[in-house]
Amino acid sequence: MVTFGSHQTFPNVNKIYTLGGRHKIAVMVSGSANYIPGNIHWERVVSMWSENIGADKTLDSLDEYVKEFIHFLQHEKDLNDTVDNALALERMSYRWLRDEINPIKVYFDARQTVNSVSENYKMNTEEFLMNIEKQCFDALKEFRLNQMEMLESKLDDAKFKDRYERIKKYCIKSITSSVELLASSQGANFNHHSVFEDDWDDDEVRSIDLTELVLAHLTYQLTYNEYGLLFPGQEHTMITIAGFGDKDVVPKMVELISRWNEWGSAPLRERKKYSTVQLLHSFVIRKQSSLRDDGRLRLICDECTHEKGQEVQLVEDDCPHPENTRYQSASAFLRGIAEKTEIDTVLNGMRTKSFDPHNFASESAELLTSGILYDVNNLKGFGKEKMSRLNKLFEDETFYKIHGALVSQLQESNLKNFIARRQEFRKVTASLPVVDLGRFAHHLVNHQAEITRLTEPIRHVGGSIKVALITKEDGITFVEH
Repeated sequence: MVTFGSHQTFPNVNKIYTLGGRHKIAVMVSGSANYIPGNIHWERVVSMWSENIGADKTLDSLDEYVKEFIHFLQHEKDLNDTVDNALALERMSYRWLRDEINPIKVYFDARQTVNSVSENYKMNTEEFLMNIEKQCFDALKEFRLNQMEMLESKLDDAKFKDRYERIKKYCIKSITSSVELLASSQGANFNHHSVFEDDWDDDEVRSIDLTELVLAHLTYQLTYNEYGLLFPGQEHTMITIAGFGDKDVVPKMVELISRWNEWGSAPLRERKKYSTVQLLHSFVIRKQSSLRDDGRLRLICDECTHEKGQEVQLVEDDCPHPENTRYQSASAFLRGIAEKTEIDTVLNGMRTKSFDPHNFASESAELLTSGILYDVNNLKGFGKEKMSRLNKLFEDETFYKIHGALVSQLQESNLKNFIARRQEFRKVTASLPVVDLGRFAHHLVNHQAEITRLTEPIRHVGGSIKVALITKEDGITFVEH
């Protein structure tokens, strides 16, 4: 399934590609259908990459394929266009300001509502708009002050400062263009020259306009973690590469993310220094290493492992690089990509996305503290003064201790159940024939599609489901469902 704009969905878009020839490698994409820095469809990109490698030339490992893929995207001139890249940055900056910065969103939504009301009912809305404007700008001022403090605390980091200066040098034109578009949109008197500068007396605030706000946010938010993109509004593509190199005995899989590139208007020689894709996860099938090895997931630090010549686990071995690129090792993997809420519910035995231990802990802590105080109040020897001090103690400290303990226990319990449920599937999938794995994958995606169809107005997954089976012996075969 693919969605264009807000409502147009089409159910027959190919998202799994092969390199052809003797290659036993498949590429799957989700998210944006195009490689954003060049606005070129991913099917064409993969085809160009295949031509670049050659049909008869194979590589020794999947890791080499990934390295070649990243190098190809980074250096292929026809794929990287300054104009397309700049437009992607403008769209992202505009969406973030308009939809994610609450004071601006409230202001625009209020104007839109007022304009509609005044046209139909001939109402005088000038005073109302002025009050909304003042409140929104006061909130925006506070947001910018917080942003400046965060920026100043980060500029001591040489790596962060270098990135900040680079984006400022090569991307400022696109950021400024998005701010100007915002200021003039919907016919609003939202002029950043008058409102953001002249109307505020604070010189410190006045010296940084919305362009600076976007620039700062870009610098320290353009990352990806297990929860998703930290910078809302980004167009991006998740890329999965899986299969075998010539000398790989077991299959491997990697996940990457592609988005606009921070090289902006930099000259070509400068652009080649910065990768256009970011490696997120690597998955390696692990054969049993000891009788105690039950095939559970291990998170391995690639940097420490390379330095020490042996696997170094991120948590168990006190790895000093918690934010480093990591690879995952297990006896088998079941991985949901893109739209996967229902898939994860099946695999984990619970809907982790809806699980919020803080809400449950707050309600439970409130009931516990109230119950304890009620029981204590009925004991002999507790007068008003002692009870008052006890109430204050519970309000200031005890409630939060109980709340923290409950959250910790709930999270630990949730994680244990999550691991136990996923481990059941891992043990089964470690020995299943690949055809049965394909059937199970089809079932999970179809389940996700059916739930999405019933519960959401726009379908994000579905259509005819194509399954690619990859084996060392036969390469890639497709099964149509």
